[in-house]
Amino acid sequence: MTTEDTLQNACVNLMRRKGWTLVAREWAVNPRDESLGRGDLVFKRPGRFFVMEVKRRAIPKVYEQAKYYGAVWRLRRMRQGDRRPVSYGVFTCSSKKTLGVIRTREDALRRCTRKKAVCPRLS
Repeated sequence: MTTEDTLQNACVNLMRRKGWTLVAREWAVNPRDESLGRGDLVFKRPGRFFVMEVKRRAIPKVYEQAKYYGAVWRLRRMRQGDRRPVSYGVFTCSSKKTLGVIRTREDALRRCTRKKAVCPRLS
């Protein structure tokens, strides 16, 4: 088991204790194009989703990934008619942070600073 697997399991256990249910693990941002990345974990509870990036240490790229994957998840869910907001955050060895909440399509598109061409295609 890798360090990231161990951290993911710790994150899942913590979120379950807080009432969240795991709904996706290592999910493809775009199943037809794996080069766009994979999100780590997605949780839900009534009224909200939570997209969590899990890494050994928090570097600026990890925060950007969490924001981007949260925006993509929100846009994908909106296409399916789901209106629940999406929180996004980072879980590392030294930090467990909620970074923001995406409520609308405009919020999601604003947060798509990474790979800008992808988000409009998802919305």
